[in-house]
Amino acid sequence: MAIILDLNPTLPRSDFPVSYSDLRDFCPEVTYHIHGHSTITLSLEKLGGSTPGRAYTGTWRFVITWRGIETFREQTLETRVPTTHLGAAAALADRLATYGDPLSGYDGPRPTGRALDMCQREHHALARWAAEAGRAR
Repeated sequence: MAIILDLNPTLPRSDFPVSYSDLRDFCPEVTYHIHGHSTITLSLEKLGGSTPGRAYTGTWRFVITWRGIETFREQTLETRVPTTHLGAAAALADRLATYGDPLSGYDGPRPTGRALDMCQREHHALARWAAEAGRAR
């Protein structure tokens, strides 16, 4: 299976700072709901605009809410080969599951606070959704 996305695991990246003002005009092109212990809402847009269903490379912006509270608001998802919105969302969910799974073998930087709590509590739901979405691409 080819790795199609590179989501920098540092949140946020020090060489690409993202402030709230960078994403104040965030207008999601798609929204997905992942049902685990609590609902995770993943909203995504391709920077520069796009049409859902078509494949793109480049930077994606996303906002994730968990238990009704914003947990992530970032612009750190990069596609190196063309992928659809669903493909980008699946890779993002997989990465979040990896952060939260103690058996994943991942030893890089992780989110902190509420974001890490979400990843840890919901890693099974995130991984399951990522696998299902990956098959649907």
